[in-house]
Amino acid sequence: QRSSIPNSCESTAMALPSTYTRVALANRPKDFINSDTFSTEVNRLEDLKPSDTHVVVRVDYISLDPAMRGWINERGSYVSAVKIGETMRAFGFGTVVKVKDGKVGGLKVGDVVKGQMGWAEYRLLRESELEKLR
Repeated sequence: QRSSIPNSCESTAMALPSTYTRVALANRPKDFINSDTFSTEVNRLEDLKPSDTHVVVRVDYISLDPAMRGWINERGSYVSAVKIGETMRAFGFGTVVKVKDGKVGGLKVGDVVKGQMGWAEYRLLRESELEKLR
């Protein structure tokens, strides 16, 4: 299926919301995941500042994997445990919406990328940990 991202994303004048929501691990479940396991936060998008090494990504799709249950245990699994207060980890696909002003090379606004997105509408992510798809 083709992306619905308009060609106008090539410019840095992409219209963005003023806030975004993220889901964080609030408590480690003893048995089953319940309403106390996660918390949601609304944050200001302007607080996500791109740099020479980081870009702001709009999270378009995330995966839900059985391994996530292990990631929220205190001992972790094949990767370190998600910390309390940390955005819940998830692999996904997204669109670069902000890069540092004047930055030359690397990812650009409108690039579609894959990587560890997390349960959030927008994320500040290390460019070297993202793979450009188109």
